[in-house]
Amino acid sequence: MVKNKDSFRDYLLEFPNYLSMFIFPLYFLTLSPILLDISRSTGIETGDLNLIFTFFTIGSVIGQLTSVLYNKRFSSLVTIVAGFIILIPVTIILSLTYKLYAFYILYLICGYILGVIWLQANQNILRSRIKNKDRLITIGLSFFPIGALISPYISYTLAARGFDWRYLYYLLIILVLLILVLYLSITRKIKYLALEPEKKLSLKKVFSQKNKNISFVLIAVMLFFYAMSETVISTWSPTFFRSERFFDIGEVALLMSLFWAGILAGRIITGILAGKIRTNRLILILSLISLAVIIIMYFSRSKNSNLIIMVLVGIGYSSIFPLLVSSGSTIYKSGSGILLTVLFASANLGIAIAPYLTRYFSRFGMLASISPAPILLIVLAILSIFSIIYSENINKKLKSPGP
Repeated sequence: MVKNKDSFRDYLLEFPNYLSMFIFPLYFLTLSPILLDISRSTGIETGDLNLIFTFFTIGSVIGQLTSVLYNKRFSSLVTIVAGFIILIPVTIILSLTYKLYAFYILYLICGYILGVIWLQANQNILRSRIKNKDRLITIGLSFFPIGALISPYISYTLAARGFDWRYLYYLLIILVLLILVLYLSITRKIKYLALEPEKKLSLKKVFSQKNKNISFVLIAVMLFFYAMSETVISTWSPTFFRSERFFDIGEVALLMSLFWAGILAGRIITGILAGKIRTNRLILILSLISLAVIIIMYFSRSKNSNLIIMVLVGIGYSSIFPLLVSSGSTIYKSGSGILLTVLFASANLGIAIAPYLTRYFSRFGMLASISPAPILLIVLAILSIFSIIYSENINKKLKSPGP
């Protein structure tokens, strides 16, 4: 008898993969609300500290690009477990660091390891026996905003109780150990983790259709601009609100948690709307919502208003990333590993560049430092309109009778 329905147990068995996505934002977003505190402790300028996010993301991009190479010699389980084991001593060294360039190098290494693990976890989800991949991918990618949502509260709780910010790293080590235990106890028996790697595919075979190639490149470019815009908000806005709007660390923690709560809520809402509204139109609507709300935030001085605004900003940003990834990774029938690698690399390149943008614009004042976020959303909206027009033209050509 063929199994038609995915069981709750099937989804539960993927929990270690979910946690691999959950820990990713914790490794850098916990620092975002306390950049000023780290600056005071180490004597390093906040603008220079902000580049930690760039080095982490560069490492993540390289890790994602090289992740598939490990599958040629090792199973997914061995690769993930080895990555987490190496991550433990690197995190311990981070807790003892005071030098700026040591931070850069160590976060580059952390980013690389977590980038490898991130792609392995995503491939595991695609290989899963669960039939409803849309639901599974949505659940998996939702663990990123969950991690991002609690990140500022971890920082705030430690600061409020008088703990040094370096205790963050000890908490991360405990979480790494927990995930290791889950992989070795729950996931090690799942067959897909021991599967042989996919047959080698040439890029020419994967990218064989011109129309789809253009659509894929467009999606990758949209991910690049989206990622830059979201990163400006997620990594720099805590410093912006503390310096320009005089929020304290507790208020900033609440602010950023509301932003990620908005993202999580928005993904639930757009998950309901996804089948009713075309993906490219939904992306356009969300980018316009984000743009409008960020412009309001730019001029708003009320703390209570800004708390509401950040929820709406999160709702606007919420599903742009998963919608683009879903569209891009399913545009071809084969080569999912290659497609995911390109899409994540494009997004992470945008994340890596974003701190340089904020650093450059901050020379003109704190208000100017946040301005790349709406500018990049305008670019995203324009590309979304072009995507709608292009896809409609392609559909017309396909439906029109031949000569």
